[in-house]
Amino acid sequence: MKLVFYITILFFLFSCTPKTAPVIIADVPGEKSPGMDYTAQGYSKATIVDLTGLDGCRFLLQLEDGTRLQPENLDSSFEKNSTSVWVKYYFQKNAISICMTGKVVHVTGIKKR
Repeated sequence: MKLVFYITILFFLFSCTPKTAPVIIADVPGEKSPGMDYTAQGYSKATIVDLTGLDGCRFLLQLEDGTRLQPENLDSSFEKNSTSVWVKYYFQKNAISICMTGKVVHVTGIKKR
């Protein structure tokens, strides 16, 4: 009986994990990232673009190739137009947006360049 109790407790402890990945901000906003190879760590170069003038849009990420991404969880300390950043993200499946300018992404890491 005690074994069932302990297994049940362990099950509940390990099943209580967050459903979304936390945003990793390794650097203090306003400071540049030290010389590291962020591309090898899965980061992409991007620039913050302020599109608050368009209906339903806010700050977007524009990659070097011109692709625009709409972050669902951009930290407010990065909401400044023309800020160069390193960003790591994944695409949100079945995400709907009013902005309709770029695919919706979930930011898992962002650092100022």
